[in-house]
Amino acid sequence: MIRELLKEITREDMARVGMVKGVDEENLTVDVQLEREEKVRKSLPIRVMKTQDDLGIYIIPKVGTEVLVLFVDARPTPIAFQEWEKIIVKRSDGFRLEIERSGKVELENPQGARITIDGKNVEADGLSSFRVRASQVELGNSAIGGVITDKTLPACIFSGAPMVNFSSKTVKGSS
Repeated sequence: MIRELLKEITREDMARVGMVKGVDEENLTVDVQLEREEKVRKSLPIRVMKTQDDLGIYIIPKVGTEVLVLFVDARPTPIAFQEWEKIIVKRSDGFRLEIERSGKVELENPQGARITIDGKNVEADGLSSFRVRASQVELGNSAIGGVITDKTLPACIFSGAPMVNFSSKTVKGSS
């Protein structure tokens, strides 16, 4: 794929193939060794689908994969990677989405709520409410524990009132 893109560009001084040698996710840069060069070009900015103020879509490459480097005003700019390690989407309102090669997904909204899916685990932080639409909810090793259905509602030890309400198929905690 990378070599096919290079063939579309006519002059070698406009684009070259290289190898990703290092990644700095914090500064969104990569270190690249271009073919037929011994030195590694350090801290090349990742400029894939990016706007001002570090907003846009970043594709973080996997170290050890090929990269196509375009020369814009003699400055090397990585524009295509053979394999990616992470994709980051950042918007000006604070929305952020990260998708890792491992399958981990993290979503953060402008209000600071965050949902992380990592393997078979889902974690939610900073939420004021959380809705699950299901005929049953399993809470595992929680204080309530087990599978909750309308037949297995835990009751308050003081009042006997249900701790969870299944009215209108909406699960709510008691007040």
